[in-house]
Amino acid sequence: MQNQPDIWFRMSRLCRLDVKWTGYHQGNAPLASYEHSNPYYEILMVTEGPIYLKSEDAELELVSGECYLLTPWERHTAWRLTHEHAGFFWVQFFATPGLTPGTPDEMPLAEPESWLDKSRQELRTGQDEEAEHLLLPRRFQPVRRYELLNLFEKLHGEMEHPRGYFRYRSSLLLGQIFHLIAEDLLSKENFQTSVPAAFLAYRQLVNLLNESYNTEPDRAFIESQLNRKYEYLCHIFKKYSGMSIFTYIHQLRIQRAQYLLMNSELPVNRISESVGFSDPYYFSRLFKRFTHCSPSDFRKQNGQIGN
Repeated sequence: MQNQPDIWFRMSRLCRLDVKWTGYHQGNAPLASYEHSNPYYEILMVTEGPIYLKSEDAELELVSGECYLLTPWERHTAWRLTHEHAGFFWVQFFATPGLTPGTPDEMPLAEPESWLDKSRQELRTGQDEEAEHLLLPRRFQPVRRYELLNLFEKLHGEMEHPRGYFRYRSSLLLGQIFHLIAEDLLSKENFQTSVPAAFLAYRQLVNLLNESYNTEPDRAFIESQLNRKYEYLCHIFKKYSGMSIFTYIHQLRIQRAQYLLMNSELPVNRISESVGFSDPYYFSRLFKRFTHCSPSDFRKQNGQIGN
């Protein structure tokens, strides 16, 4: 029997999942001996094995509870007949962006400090491109197999008996399936999933700044709200965001000012005051530093009249 090397897939948190078809294959149904391929990803879960699956040139024996992920247009068929009670659920789905394949060596499970490297996405001004990924094994025997089986049954039921919003619910269920598989992988690899206390404090600080940026949150206010020394909070904010607290406050104010310039007719000096700047000339200089144009030019470029 020929086996495939271990393959993992990286799936972005921002991936859009769209379930196309589902089914349940039981025993030696006539289609078992046909060669199949389709334009979608396909995930299988064996309810009772063994299942003898030939994927491209690899001959696999999948046991009860195992999951297997096929890529678009991957040829697969049965290489050996099984008993009549054996069977598996299958789900065909579209994913965009697509799943990125690699070996476990190429996609190691990182330590918590490493997967917080992109913690700038915690910031309101962060970019979604910095999103983290789920790691999904191609072939996997889940720890919580009965919980996973229940999700497959629900998903198949949604597609077999469609009613309002069934595609939306199906996509949510598929997301739960992948989340459970990804979490089980962490559990099997004895991966530490807790985050440092410093990161939790950082998130509390970000939330505080998001809510108070236009009121000039000073040292005393921040310390009183978070019950931590200001120097410590400055240190962890710089560590995780790459900038100072007040640089971030300025970014938030400019972000709000941009919205007001595009969606209101307020004069620039009123906008300056509303986002926390008493000096409109300082506001204009800072705005130009962050956006590379003046507030008036920004408004003109974005379809508003006036200044």
